Amino acid sequence: MRVPSRLIALPVSDSFDLRGVPQTHLTRQNTGPTRVSPERFSVPPAEQTMPTRTVLETCQPRNEVLRGELREQQFAASLTRVFRREADPVYGEPTSFFQNTYPTGGLKSLLREALGRLTGRKGANSPVIRVETSFGGGKTHNLIGLLHVCREPEVARQFPDFVPTDLLPDKPVRLVAGVVGGDLDPANGVDHGKVRTYTLWGELAFQLGGDEGYEVVRESDEQRVAPGTQVWEKLIGGEPALVPRPD
Repeated sequence: MRVPSRLIALPVSDSFDLRGVPQTHLTRQNTGPTRVSPERFSVPPAEQTMPTRTVLETCQPRNEVLRGELREQQFAASLTRVFRREADPVYGEPTSFFQNTYPTGGLKSLLREALGRLTGRKGANSPVIRVETSFGGGKTHNLIGLLHVCREPEVARQFPDFVPTDLLPDKPVRLVAGVVGGDLDPANGVDHGKVRTYTLWGELAFQLGGDEGYEVVRESDEQRVAPGTQVWEKLIGGEPALVPRPD
């Protein structure tokens, strides 16, 4: 399949730490005996008698914790709910999201690579980016960040620590689709009102082109048969498009 020149597809898996911590093997070469002065690691007398402080004494809980507003469900990031604008503000509102997110090296690298391709300012960047982390390593969180930047680049300009402003889109990216494999239902379909999608390509076509976009792949979707390349060329053409898929 020929990938359109400014299409970014983001499948992910579980084997690489996206948060910017390189998984290196640290080795030490023994070059001979090493003498270390005991005084170098001695503890000052005042600290020897100082009791260990508890976490409640050294840390200030966030306001939502003090107000009793924090729910366990908020810890489960959902790309689908963000995409549908149904998520809690901490994930669903871009300003709140970036205020509560640390700009890790992995997240910044993902944004630079994807946005460079989408905007055409770094056209040599890869059109398909495989995001790999261990379980709970931040895949969904990073994809949500990319989704917010593409949808609301003006908000992202307020947070230059995440991505250089010259790589931000001049306007929101119109063609954005977010598909979570576990949300698909090949047997019963996913109800979208006038349209019911059964496959990955049916869902992508609906998200990219609405009811009209789905009609392009309806027969392939209902027969559970993957469509040809020309379908995506018709739906996307040469326009920038983002398709994150977190599983």
